[in-house]
Order: sequence, then structure tokens, then C-alpha cells
Amino acid sequence: MTFDLIIIGGGPAGYHAARLAGKAGLAVLLAEERPGKGTEPAVGGVCTHEGCIPTKTLLHSARLLDQARRADRYGLNVPQASLDHRKVMERKRKIVTVLERGIVSGLRKQNVRLASGRAVIAGMKGSEFQVALGGEEHTGRRLLIASGSVPFIPPLPGLQEGLASGFIVTSREILEGEDVPASLAVVGAGTVGLEFAYYFSVLGSKVTVIEMLPRIGGTLDSEAALMLQKQLSGQGIEFRLAANVTAFAPGVISYMTSSGSGTVQAERALLCIGRRPMITGMGIESLGVKLDRGGIKTDHQGRTSVEGVYAAGDVTGRALLAHAAYRDAETAVSAMLGETGGLEIEAVPAVIYTRPEAAWAGESEESARTKKIDYAASVTTLRYSGRFLVENEGDDGMCKMIIDKKDGRLIGVHLVGDPASEIAFGASFLIERGASVGDLRRMIFPHPTVSEIFHEAAHML
Repeated sequence: MTFDLIIIGGGPAGYHAARLAGKAGLAVLLAEERPGKGTEPAVGGVCTHEGCIPTKTLLHSARLLDQARRADRYGLNVPQASLDHRKVMERKRKIVTVLERGIVSGLRKQNVRLASGRAVIAGMKGSEFQVALGGEEHTGRRLLIASGSVPFIPPLPGLQEGLASGFIVTSREILEGEDVPASLAVVGAGTVGLEFAYYFSVLGSKVTVIEMLPRIGGTLDSEAALMLQKQLSGQGIEFRLAANVTAFAPGVISYMTSSGSGTVQAERALLCIGRRPMITGMGIESLGVKLDRGGIKTDHQGRTSVEGVYAAGDVTGRALLAHAAYRDAETAVSAMLGETGGLEIEAVPAVIYTRPEAAWAGESEESARTKKIDYAASVTTLRYSGRFLVENEGDDGMCKMIIDKKDGRLIGVHLVGDPASEIAFGASFLIERGASVGDLRRMIFPHPTVSEIFHEAAHML
């Protein structure tokens, strides 16, 4: 059988593209390497199985425990609150199963054929693509590569031995374990590292975060990152910043700073230093697809350098986020169907789901300076919001807005405090639509909500 579209990878980009293409009437084959039950693959990708959904399940339980311990602030008495990590892991597995079944059901409704195993591009026959899978060869008029990403494993002394022994784990292994280490060293202070640091800290682990950069949070604005760090430090998490890990030994992580060397002793080390596009073992070299910064190079509609071949999601190396992958998929399928329009990635929202949450979209002060943008910034405390005061007794938060002074357009928003995750989409939407400070001042926000802080912050500029 010849398919209109063969998709390699069943993560957010792959399964969303398959649904859309199937709904449009294309004959679609979706190949996923992760084994599921029976002969079908486990679709959903890293997001469903070892990323977004599993971690948020754990974090929700941790936040409930955290709130119970602080319940006296709200006039409640919750004595001896505790958390059963094994039950949390059972619930995580149940939620993952439910979501995966939902994805499969949606694919079947659109007549998408699922195939389990590693798909390898064997080349071309005329204008069609040949893909080997499970001892069979399939033909497709188009290809979409959505193979995702894998954890970055640097060539450091003792690292491979630590992985083999179980002393060092990645996000995949730690989400399968049912024990809580007495001490945990988290290598990397990006989103994943901070979220696991928060979870295990709430459960009682002595957590130390080691980060090579002088601040936490990746591209989060440095002022917002400092507030987040202070609040996490107040919860018992220790930070070693501007520290380059140099070696691993059983129970010990060695690092170097500008002032000298140091070590962290821990029962377990969690490696969270980023991910890289998964581009090996699929035969893309047989097509001559061009790469860019470790990922597959695409244009604004997901097209690669080879006609008929598209790429979407983490494999492009742009924004390694599930919601960005969904948009990639929509853009690529639209291009296949002859529709115009391109990908907007100037203000992809990002969230760190700790307590407090942090969320941001667009430029930070650091990126604005690097791009030589003449900008203005304001910082407004979330304590101006009555809703925030009601729900976050004794806590503080911030909303930083950054505008382009040339035309007053909003170009960046950075938030620390709950519920930043639920209002970050608004920041992204406003930035992408070119909203100005004047537009924000004229908007009507529901009261009382934390989102009103946008209105307050606009009047500070």
C-alpha cells in the first residue's frame, strides 16, 4: 500500500499531524518505536510517557502536600500530612494509560494506521519514499520526521559507569523508580531539573542543584530567576551555580567554579542538562536532508531541503516543547494541503511548575540587550492582585513586562507566582498580535483574577 503520508515518531508533533492529515482525507501511516501493549506502539512520546504529564502528576501531589503543611495560614488544621510516593507513581501510570488510550482512539477515528518499531528510510523509488519497518517496506508520497529528542549525555569521567550502576539517572529512569532518595543531586537548573528538585525536596530528600550558568531557569529573565531561586532556597533546595560538573564517582559529583573545585555527595544524581534532536538511526542521510544546529533544518512551513519531506517538533532543534510541536505539526500539514501561512515562534510560552510557578514568553532583558532593542521594563509585585493575596498567604510574586520603546509594543512577559502557568498563554497571544501598552491599558480583565496584573503592569510603564 502506498500512503499519502508516512510519519516517523508518535509524540505530540507526530500524532497531532497524523490526526489532522487523516481528518483531511490523507492515507496516513504513523510509525513509533516505543513498544506498547500487544502489537501496537505506545504513542504520546516523551510528553506523555516521561515528561509533561508524568512530572505534572507528581508535582500536583507534591503541591497538595506542600499546601497541607501550610494550611494553618488559611485557618485549616491538617496534622501529620504525608505522601505515599508509590501511590503517586501508581496514579501517574494510570493517567498515562488513560491519555495514551485517548490519543489512540483519536487516531483510529481518522483512520490512521499505527505501526510499531523503528522506521528506517530506505531511499526513494521514483518520486516516492521507501520506509522499512518491522520487516516490511512501506511507500509514502510524503514523509514527516517527528522523531523527537533524547537526553543529552556529555562525555564526562564516570558518567557511563554511574548510569550503568543506577547512581546516575535521567528523567526516564527516575519516573520509574518507587523509592525516595535521602539525598539527590540534580545536574541542571532548567525546567526539568527544577521541577524534580522541588518534588523530591517536598518529599524530604536533601536536594542540591548544580548548574553551569550563574542563574537558574534557562531563558527566564534573570530578575525573575533570582526571585524563583530565593523562594526555592527557602524551601530547603541548595544551589551551586556557575559550577561545571567535571566528573562522577559513586555517591560523588565533582565540579569546578571560578573560585576552585567542589563536590556534592548524594545517594542519587539526576542528569537534566538538556535534550538533543533524535536524528540518528532513521536513514535521513540517504535523502540528503540538511541539518541546522543539530536538528533538521526546515522553512517556516516545516519543509526540509528535500521536496516532500517535512519535519516537526523537537527534531528541528528549535523550541523543545510539546505545545510548540503541536504548532509545528499544524503548519506542516497545512503546507502539505496547499494552504498558506507559516509558523509563529517569537513568543512560545514556557512554564516551570514548581511552587511558586514561573512562566514567560517573548524577550527577557538579556535577550533584548543582545538584540540591541531599545526597550523599557517594569516590575510589578503580584501582591497588587487581591486574588493572589487570597490564595498565596505570605508569598510574593512578580510580573515583569518588557516593551519596545520604538512603538510601545509588548515584547516580553515574565511571571513568578501562582497561577503563572494559566495566564502565560495571554502573554504569548498579546506579544504575537503586536499588542501595545495602550491596548493593555484599555483591556478589561475579570476581577478578582491574577491576570489583572497585566493591567497593573501596563500602567507602570
